[in-house]
Amino acid sequence: MDPTVRKWLNESGMAMFAADFDDELTVLTLVASHPESNRLPKEVLHAWCRRLSEARMTWRQAEVAFVHAARDAGWADERIRVALGLGQNQDLDDHVSILERQSVEQHPSRSPGSWGAAP
Repeated sequence: MDPTVRKWLNESGMAMFAADFDDELTVLTLVASHPESNRLPKEVLHAWCRRLSEARMTWRQAEVAFVHAARDAGWADERIRVALGLGQNQDLDDHVSILERQSVEQHPSRSPGSWGAAP
């Protein structure tokens, strides 16, 4: 867990969420919606934004790798589309190309603001 988030959770009395859940995004989502939660400090929001960006990048890369692995295993494109919840008319190669393009365009080296950089 991001040290800034952990420190804030401890100081704000919300550390119990971190003890119950391993996933930082789950913890932040629960804390933000908790009625006793105070407004999140900007440092925590920046850390949360970084974690969201990392998760999006990981998800894109994992989905592209899944498509390649499924094809290598002999899965038909229709089966892959269904497994990913894509529309039946959505071209799988186009979908993969979009994910790959987004991964490049939104990489932190090209788009640092999307990775929680301080404004």
